[in-house]
Amino acid sequence: MQSQLTRTDGVRTAAAVGFIALGLMFLLGVARFWPLFVIVPGLACLVPYYRGGRQGAYWAVPGALLVGTGLLLMFQSLTDYWESWAYAWTLLGVFIGVGLRMMGERLENASLRQVGRWMAIVSGAAFLTIGGLVLVLTSALLRLLLMLAFFAAGVFLLWQVFGKRRTAPVASAPAKTPTHARGQRSVSSVEENIRRIRQDIAELPSDRRIV
Repeated sequence: MQSQLTRTDGVRTAAAVGFIALGLMFLLGVARFWPLFVIVPGLACLVPYYRGGRQGAYWAVPGALLVGTGLLLMFQSLTDYWESWAYAWTLLGVFIGVGLRMMGERLENASLRQVGRWMAIVSGAAFLTIGGLVLVLTSALLRLLLMLAFFAAGVFLLWQVFGKRRTAPVASAPAKTPTHARGQRSVSSVEENIRRIRQDIAELPSDRRIV
């Protein structure tokens, strides 16, 4: 009897949430609140998870995935920022990881909790990394700053290569001796040798001179 009342309360809770969501849609405008059609089924999946004990643990993954995706769609619908799907798809891994961790908590399965935890962490890191890169590359101001930074780096490297080469002192080539000067120097050397030979001959004794 208690189990039957619990299931009935769960159905009534899901129906109440659905009716309230539909009322808000008609009050504020149906067009932008269509993601409630994704959020409400996700909340309905979480009802047996919270009230069904270990048997309802398996509803955690579809419930977390639908609620998380619905909230993401609601944000995009209200802001018209649909371009965020370029990196927001990584959040699906976060939603599934949260669902696996919830299921592991209910089943008291440490391995399942660990898998869900790391899946959420890795997917969250991918969301931050890819999202940051997309925001940087799509921002006009940041694109301008990056362009100027790359341009300055290229100019600096070119100056390092060609600027130092142009300003470096050029070693002067040794002066070439004119041909006629080399000839005169050769004649002078020959004459000097002849004088030395005559001087040596003059210093020899008369009997040892060669006539």
